[in-house]
Amino acid sequence: MSEPLSIAAQIHVPAALFEQWLKQPLPDERQVLDALADLLDTADCNPEELFLCQYLPEQQVLLFFLSDGRNLQDAVPQLDLFRCLASLSGEEAKGYVAVGRYPYGGMGEEGVWRVGKGRLGKVRGLSSDAMAELDPLLAKLIAWMPEQQRHQKALYFRKLVLRFNKRGNAFVRRATPGRPLWFGDEYITDGKHVYYGSSRLASARRVEEADPFHFRRVAGLIWRDGNRLYFKDRPIAGLQERFRVVGNAVVVGNHAYVADRDGRDFACDEVDPARFKRLCRDSDYYGDGARIWYGMERLPESPDTFEILEAGIARGRNAVYRHGVVCAGIDAASLVRLGNGFFQDREQLWFHDSTGSMFIALGRCAPGAPKVQGPWCRDETRVWFHEHQLADADPCSFQPVSYPYAADARHVWCQQHREVDPEVIAAVRAAWTRLASAGD
Repeated sequence: MSEPLSIAAQIHVPAALFEQWLKQPLPDERQVLDALADLLDTADCNPEELFLCQYLPEQQVLLFFLSDGRNLQDAVPQLDLFRCLASLSGEEAKGYVAVGRYPYGGMGEEGVWRVGKGRLGKVRGLSSDAMAELDPLLAKLIAWMPEQQRHQKALYFRKLVLRFNKRGNAFVRRATPGRPLWFGDEYITDGKHVYYGSSRLASARRVEEADPFHFRRVAGLIWRDGNRLYFKDRPIAGLQERFRVVGNAVVVGNHAYVADRDGRDFACDEVDPARFKRLCRDSDYYGDGARIWYGMERLPESPDTFEILEAGIARGRNAVYRHGVVCAGIDAASLVRLGNGFFQDREQLWFHDSTGSMFIALGRCAPGAPKVQGPWCRDETRVWFHEHQLADADPCSFQPVSYPYAADARHVWCQQHREVDPEVIAAVRAAWTRLASAGD
């Protein structure tokens, strides 16, 4: 048969008993929650093998489906899980476990067990009532699995198996003082506490009162558990109120907190939470209709006159800013963006490389408007490739051909360098001649 062996279960069980079941020991000395987490790890490595384990608290129903096996013997570890649940729950758990080669249930099961009366008892087949309940719920969940991220708030989030009833990250249960596990790049846990700054517990700083089971990144370098926000090894705010993530900022009440991944230190300020927004997707400029910030460092500018020119570059009435830092020497009122990193104010031509740290003055403006073509810029007397002026280039006849090549009446250029390969020179010159003729 082409279909792998599948295990499907639908069991009505009270939430309190379900919570106790997650803590129960298994014959291999793991707890149930650890076994479920291991199944999820395996499924993540083999996405074609469906796995879900969902507890629906409103219906008090546990749904389980695993498509990973060849024969009935492969289902023994999962049957042990449900045998444990039946034994723990007594008369309070009722449902069915079915093993067969199907994704949705049907005829020809290789084994069916009824959960009830404190045991897992084998029966001939699923009752019609069981299938009537099992099919709509389980089939709908399986059908939505490929779109789980988009629908997670509405119905199903796969990794909920790691957070049943807000229990937290199951992998934390595997950490020990002799085998700490990492959160991200800077935090570790020994299963009881969270530590910052080192891979060794002896030299790491303990994050006081942080709950490892609910510890996770919120935005930038800000983390949280169920009660607080944290930056490095210290708490920075309580979570008595709901929080909202805006770019790299975390808004709690009427304060916004930022600690971005570029190494800027933690900063916070009072904001209007209803109007607070990120002004540009590619940088950390924020505003709330009355004030402007970069990374929660307030700028002396009004929202009415503040303008984002390109990623990281902005200007206000008082200055031009690169990632919130004033760019000295630039006249904000007359600055014009020419494109591809070139700018001009009333006195200077400027270049800004997105990977650089400052604006570079290329020279005083010549009469007429500069012309930008890709990474080259020229005015009436000069030609530049990015910030590099091309010595002896003729602006009147200069023409980009095909990146990284350009030519004028006398020279062929590769970026800012004169080309020396005769074959390349001949090919570029021919292309330049065709472009010049077409222009005429």
